[in-house]
Order: sequence, then C-alpha cells, then structure tokens
Amino acid sequence: MALKALPTADAVAKLIASLAGKNVTVTAGSKLKAPPMGSAIGVCMDETPSVAAVIVADVALAAAAGAALAMIPPTAAQDAARSGVLPVNMADNFREVTNIMCSLLTAAGGRGVRLTDFSVAGAPSAAEAVLAGTGARLDLVVDVQGYGKGQLAIISA
Repeated sequence: MALKALPTADAVAKLIASLAGKNVTVTAGSKLKAPPMGSAIGVCMDETPSVAAVIVADVALAAAAGAALAMIPPTAAQDAARSGVLPVNMADNFREVTNIMCSLLTAAGGRGVRLTDFSVAGAPSAAEAVLAGTGARLDLVVDVQGYGKGQLAIISA
C-alpha cells in the first residue's frame, strides 16, 4: 500500500532536530541507486499489514543522528562514517529515530504506519520490492550540526 504523501524536507529536519537537540539542515539529494553497504534500512507497514514505505540512511547519517540522539561524542560518529561501519549503539539509536520518523508517514486511506523491521546488515526481504520499484521517493542530504551529514531516502511502496 502506498503512502498518502511523502513528508516534506522541513518536517524531516524538524523531527531529527527535536530528537538530536542539534540544528539540522536538509537539502535535496541525489537518488540512492542502491542502499550503500552498511546502510540502515527500516520497513514501515500499515495495519493491513502491507509495506507502505522503506527508509534508508547511509552510515554517515545513521551514525550522526544515532550519536547525537544519545549525546555520544561527534568524533565517534565521524569515525563510523569514515570506516563505513555503524556501531551497535548508534544503530540502536538510529532505529529509534527511524521508528519515530514513521510518524511522518500516513498510508493511503489514512492508515497509520509503524516500523516493523530494521537492519544494518542488508535489506530486509520486505524492503527488496520497494527498493527495486518505482514508487514515489524523497532523497535528502541531512546535516546534523557538529556530527556530520549523510543521505536519507524515504521510498513509497
């Protein structure tokens, strides 16, 4: 089931800023052709349950937002971005960011959307069709002040 509408870049910025306690700037980004290695991928389903959307963040963004959420030093996020490996604590924190980001989404027919799967070890099977499809999408570059920036994609089923 598709989304009623994609969130705005401003809504994404305000949500991450409110969670991270940092200024967040968001600009239009290039399309993620495939999830980069180590990406954080969340599957959002409606109550039917059908996949409504997939949220993908590269390691740099997941580390920046995950570290800022828990006030982990920015250097740890920057080290993770350089290494391309998201530490477990930052992955857990970014899972919560993704979970809350689902509140920005509404499925067609006004149905609520919730996070049902999350992985940093490859795309969950429920995400594969959406990632390969041609659904509406929002591709952004998100900069978490002092922590770094990375790419985010929200893709409608």
